[in-house]
Amino acid sequence: MKGLKIEKIKLEKVDKRGKVYEFFNLPTKKLVLVDRVKGSFSGQHYHKGKIKMKNPEVVILCKGKVELYLKNLKTGEEKRVIVSAPRIVKIYPFIYHEAKALSDIILLEFNSLKEHKKDTVKSIRLIK
Repeated sequence: MKGLKIEKIKLEKVDKRGKVYEFFNLPTKKLVLVDRVKGSFSGQHYHKGKIKMKNPEVVILCKGKVELYLKNLKTGEEKRVIVSAPRIVKIYPFIYHEAKALSDIILLEFNSLKEHKKDTVKSIRLIK
């Protein structure tokens, strides 16, 4: 779907303690850490893209699995996709998006809550 990009995160090291991943650094002073329980919903909005950190919105799914529902508000194209951690998800402006946690999840969002509110248009939940 145009307006969505899902990227693998580079696995750098594995040892008896676990795994180490490396990814790019974004020019932001704040991060939002989101911890959601299985069955919960997040999103139900789109972004206008007027703020740099929302054009695109970048989220790193650190743990778990989500079902994303997306709708391109300009073309009407709809898509559902299952994303399993670890992945980088980039959502571009005017792509309505919501997520259903298929397991407990942890994600990082590259902005502040203040930035998020400035560029977000809320809607109603569309997935069941």
